[in-house]
Amino acid sequence: MIATLGGFMWATAGEKIGTGNVSPANLRLLGSAHARIVLQTIALIPYLRQVGVGYRPRLDPRGAGLRKSATLAKWTVAAVLSPRPARGW
Repeated sequence: MIATLGGFMWATAGEKIGTGNVSPANLRLLGSAHARIVLQTIALIPYLRQVGVGYRPRLDPRGAGLRKSATLAKWTVAAVLSPRPARGW
């Protein structure tokens, strides 16, 4: 991934890159990086199964620790929504 970032920086040196002006060669470079991530993930699946790591999604929220997160989120939302103090403070 670091080499891909370096290659992308080298290929676009001095250019102003935005969402609308990425060349097809640069898209291939970035797409190949994503493909490598997917291939690494697929290659690790047999080894994870061999050591006993399984993936079974839990759809019930009980015991996931969301209550504490929700409590902290309430305070954060309250702080964001509270009016700012007057200028004299």
